[in-house]
Amino acid sequence: MENDIYNQDKQTMLDRFFNINWLHLLVISIIVGVGYITLKSVALNSTNTWAEKQLVRFLVGLAVAIFIGMTNIRFWMKYAYVVYFVSLAFVLSVNFMGFVGMGAQRWVKLGSVTFQPSELMKFGIILALARYFHSTSVAEVETIPFCIIPL
Repeated sequence: MENDIYNQDKQTMLDRFFNINWLHLLVISIIVGVGYITLKSVALNSTNTWAEKQLVRFLVGLAVAIFIGMTNIRFWMKYAYVVYFVSLAFVLSVNFMGFVGMGAQRWVKLGSVTFQPSELMKFGIILALARYFHSTSVAEVETIPFCIIPL
């Protein structure tokens, strides 16, 4: 299991599936379960509650997280800047095709899916910065002119 992240080229998808940290996913699932029970009890067991929507969102997010966890790290490094610029384009598109929801114009609708581009941008920024700092030496990081905190 030494350097599994960098030896992913030699692993099968099944190996990657079993290398996921299932303890973390279990803890997160327990927290979501407690939240579901709380929402369900607040709604007095009504059938039309936020609880079911929240549970469906969690399950979709869990599937996406498992997919991302099984994807080769080199894929994310290769397309990090692409994801960043696509996310940036979505954020800028809010000015042209966004609509007001919950009091602010921050939502974009693509077909039947409505989302906030800022959520995708969080992922894009993390990937872009990870790729940038991965290819930068420690000496170069220490001399970044816009760095406010002395390293």
